[in-house]
Amino acid sequence: MALATVTLTANQLTVAVTGGSGDLRDWVGLFRAGVRVDWKYLANNRQNPRPKTGVTEGSVDLNLGSAPMGVYEVRLMTATGAATYTIQPSNSLTATIVSVAADPPPPPPPPPPVAKPLSLALSPASVLLPNNATVGTIVSTATVAMSDDSAFAGTIVATPVGLLLAGTRGILVLARDITASDVGAGTYTVTALQNGASAMAALQLSIAAAPPPPPPSDSIGYTARVQMGNPPAGVVYVFDPDSPGAGQAAINRGNFTSDFAPFVQGSIETTRTDTPFRVLFRKDVSPDPNRFEAILELGHPTTDGSAANSGPFTFTIFQGSTQVFRGTFPSMGWFTRWRWNP
Repeated sequence: MALATVTLTANQLTVAVTGGSGDLRDWVGLFRAGVRVDWKYLANNRQNPRPKTGVTEGSVDLNLGSAPMGVYEVRLMTATGAATYTIQPSNSLTATIVSVAADPPPPPPPPPPVAKPLSLALSPASVLLPNNATVGTIVSTATVAMSDDSAFAGTIVATPVGLLLAGTRGILVLARDITASDVGAGTYTVTALQNGASAMAALQLSIAAAPPPPPPSDSIGYTARVQMGNPPAGVVYVFDPDSPGAGQAAINRGNFTSDFAPFVQGSIETTRTDTPFRVLFRKDVSPDPNRFEAILELGHPTTDGSAANSGPFTFTIFQGSTQVFRGTFPSMGWFTRWRWNP
């Protein structure tokens, strides 16, 4: 049995032992001038009671502690009796400690982990906008969860590009006014980007179609009068599309949709049994239900010889009880018309 090597590291000696007897009581001691500085069993411990298993070879770490520099002796103590240990010259090594190195400085702390987006949530995640929504309208808000719980400081983009714009604090707004081509439903991908990582979420965006034009109002709100003579002193013919009186008729001719201008117009034709005059009351259904025009007509196709131009007359139009037009006509040709369009 022999001590093989002694290695010094900082304040610690590491002793390699070979050829041990395997006795549970064998131990290695560090001495200076005959005084023991440290010791351990060959199992590199100080168990009490002794280790249950003997060791024949291994390494034992002995601590110099605060002992001064100088000449030390490492001894392998082999049990020869119940309490007697002997040492042979071959089982002793001398180590001269010239200096004791300080413990190496601890390594620098690792750099902090790079903050990366983990997830992205949209509130709301499904949006319905009217067809007249304008630039700057708030659509949704994006909230980004970061890997280190820090505040998100990256960039948010929405694709397809063009309609949505990510503003401050993750607020998604319209980048432009809604147009007819935007009407319908679509899916936009919202992506948060920071430090080379990304998180995504889907936004369901629907643009409502323009509402259909309202049905024509049940009430026209206008009436007309034709009074014969100049100055007007003759018979008065009243045309009321809302409440036709005796001998009158009001016929709904339906809506007219222009093929050259964007409007839809309703038409009520009013007639009387006592005059060939008739008045058509036309009120827009869309886009402006307040727009109105009146058409005065005289006569109809005939072959019985009753066709005749009119004499002088005055034509008056009322909105409710308010007169909005009054005109004097010297005459009107058979099967002709005159239009009032303010």
